Amino acid sequence: MIWLDAHGDFNTPAITVSGYLGGMAIAMLAGRAPEVLAGPLGLRPVPERDIVLAGARDLDPAERDALAASQVRRVPATAGACRAALAELRGLPVYVHVDVDVLDSAAVPGLRFPAGPGPALGDLADCLTAITATANVVAACLVCAWLPGQVGGPAVREAIARLADALGARLLWPVMDQGSPDTEPLWIRVPPIQNGYVSGFPRYGSISPGVPRANVGVRAGWGWEWGGGASVTGEAGEGAAEGVRRLLGQG
Repeated sequence: MIWLDAHGDFNTPAITVSGYLGGMAIAMLAGRAPEVLAGPLGLRPVPERDIVLAGARDLDPAERDALAASQVRRVPATAGACRAALAELRGLPVYVHVDVDVLDSAAVPGLRFPAGPGPALGDLADCLTAITATANVVAACLVCAWLPGQVGGPAVREAIARLADALGARLLWPVMDQGSPDTEPLWIRVPPIQNGYVSGFPRYGSISPGVPRANVGVRAGWGWEWGGGASVTGEAGEGAAEGVRRLLGQG
C-alpha cells in the first residue's frame, strides 16, 4: 500500500489529539486499535513493512513517535522515491491512496487541513504516473476534505483532474449552476477493462467503466469525511468493503 498524504493518519484512539477518525486510517489498516473497524469487519492487518507513506509532513507528536517506532516506510512524494519504495514490495498488489492535501497548500485553495509547502501539482502527477507504471496497482482512492464552496473552483478542478488523469482516468466537468457548485455531478470517463468497474454515487455523480489495473471512484461533494474526494470500489462490481477485503486477501 502506498499512501500519499500531508498527514500521517497514524493516530489511534489512545493518542489522537482531535479524535478525528480520518487521522487513524493507516494505523487501523496496520492492525492498531482493531476493535474500532478491522475486528468487526474481520479484516487482517496489512504488514507495516508493506506500507509506504509519502509526503507526510504534518504530524502530531505522539503520531510522529508511533511512526518512528513502526516499520512503515516514509519517503518524499517524488517519482524516484516512490519507485524505489515500491520495488521493495516484491510485486505485491498495491492500493494507492492520494489525499490532495499532499500538494503545496499555496497551490490548492480551500483545503480543510492545509499543511504548508509540499510538492507541486505537476510533480505529484509525475509521481502517480510512475507508481502506476511501476507497481501492480489494483485499486486507487483520490480524496480530500474541502472547505464549503471550494471544490468547484478552477484550481481545485485542475488538481483533481490532473491527478485522476495520472491514475488513468479522464474527468469531464459539467457546466454548473452558480448557486450550487459543490453538489453538481462530476463525470468520469475511463477506458473499459474486462474485470472491474467504478460505481456511481447518488447525488454526487456517475462514473463509467473502470481504470486499467485500478478502480477509482470520485465524489464531487464537500462533506466532512469525503470532502470532494473519492472512494474505492472493489473488483467486478463489488462494493468498497468487499473490494478492500479482496485487496487484503480476505475473499
